[in-house]
Amino acid sequence: METVKKYAYIILDGGPTGLMLAHSLIDGGIDQGSILVVEKESVAAGPCRSEHVDGAPLDVLHGFKVWSRSAFARMKVLHHGLSIDIDMVVRAYKLRIARAEFPTSEASRPHGTTHFKIWPTGRRLLKYLKFEWSRLD
Repeated sequence: METVKKYAYIILDGGPTGLMLAHSLIDGGIDQGSILVVEKESVAAGPCRSEHVDGAPLDVLHGFKVWSRSAFARMKVLHHGLSIDIDMVVRAYKLRIARAEFPTSEASRPHGTTHFKIWPTGRRLLKYLKFEWSRLD
């Protein structure tokens, strides 16, 4: 006779939210063996994963960061036209706000050329960091 395993928690989402919930439960002392994460896709991580295209990894997204709503409200993010995720990470470090991060790995561009402008973007980044340095909270 086949035995059916019973779980205290069944999470129907193998994406960032479901994985974050499972991680939080384990951090809170819940036994990992009592948690089942179910994902309909063949791999977990939702949009935060790399796919192989023409033999090279291609990120679906560039990592994924998770904050609580109250932490996000504390950040008082002011989008400066650079990248709102950079604003959020800098604010979180400055305010010592905890975050969870699902990193992804990146590889060289498999084909085509980039239109990324290094110097103008670098100047905007330095200008933003200078602003954040002097910003009073």
